[in-house]
Amino acid sequence: MKTTTIKSMSPGLAYITAARDAMPNTIGDRVRISGMSSAMAIAVRCRFRFDTADAEKLSGYGYGIETSVGVFRPLDKMYYSQACVSGGTYARMWESHTGIKPWIAARAFGRDPDRLSLVDDLVDNRVGEGMGVLIESAPEADMDGLAGMARTRDSQVWWCTSMDATEVILCRYRYQGDRRYPFEREGAPARKMKLTRKEWAGLVGPKPVSTPVVTSAAVQTEAA
Repeated sequence: MKTTTIKSMSPGLAYITAARDAMPNTIGDRVRISGMSSAMAIAVRCRFRFDTADAEKLSGYGYGIETSVGVFRPLDKMYYSQACVSGGTYARMWESHTGIKPWIAARAFGRDPDRLSLVDDLVDNRVGEGMGVLIESAPEADMDGLAGMARTRDSQVWWCTSMDATEVILCRYRYQGDRRYPFEREGAPARKMKLTRKEWAGLVGPKPVSTPVVTSAAVQTEAA
């Protein structure tokens, strides 16, 4: 069993290290992978603090597991997406390590992977794979063969299915059968679009805050 001094580590890395070191070799890879995956999910969901430099350690020897019965990757995109929903420092650590700047959406939603509950009020929030975004659009925009597409009252519902440093792929799905809940998806996407950083900023990104125009009369009133 590998042991490591954890006094000088960030709380997040210390927790993952302690979980790794506490497991005896006799439990087998399948249980070890399940345990480490659960431990990392708790650390991310509960916003344990990670330092930027932790990614280099987590990506090195001794933390990741790859066997014939499964894998545990401490820097998997799955944990990044969870961090985008939960918040905390893991996301910044992951971005620094991968060199991928965050994709920020004006309105996003996601699911807590443990409780499976919907988090649909994420404003100016990071987006990871498996999360969704809302793009403002009047119902009239879903015409010409687009009827039945998932949407809320004022927005179209799109899902992020792939992302890297330069492009994001968003997919839109149709309602399934009698289901009318927009934040679920099944089957193949009905629409797909690939967005560059510039296109994302114009269509999905946070809207710039307009600066109030100060008139000369207002200035004179304030001065008086």
